[in-house]
Amino acid sequence: MWLNFSGALQEYFLDFYLDRELSVLHRVEFYNRNTTLYKEKFGRDIRLIIATNDLESLYYDLTLLGNKILGQTNVFALDVKNFNPKVELYHNLYTFGLEGEVFSITSRDHSRREFKYKIGQKELRNKKGRVKGVKR
Repeated sequence: MWLNFSGALQEYFLDFYLDRELSVLHRVEFYNRNTTLYKEKFGRDIRLIIATNDLESLYYDLTLLGNKILGQTNVFALDVKNFNPKVELYHNLYTFGLEGEVFSITSRDHSRREFKYKIGQKELRNKKGRVKGVKR
């Protein structure tokens, strides 16, 4: 998949992990090797996007492959349930940390990310406004 942002071409491999396909996990596992071959052949990096309808299941399944997979650069998850086609693609991308952290990507070059929540702990952070049922 190729995307053009302000004249800069961005390339991605896009894979769909909707039914917990084992083959997708194997492609993630061998992503570093394959992207090295791609870079040798074409002289540029390519990113991997895994489209899923359940970020939490994807995270748990990736942990089965070991810690070398989580936190890997240039591997992103896209939540198809919350996909917003009105914003640039990077706004829809997430990465996982080693301890279950979910980060959203905040820059076009994918170098900046923002903590969203930790898998299994989805309480709101930085709440604003009133919370029902709380008395002063």
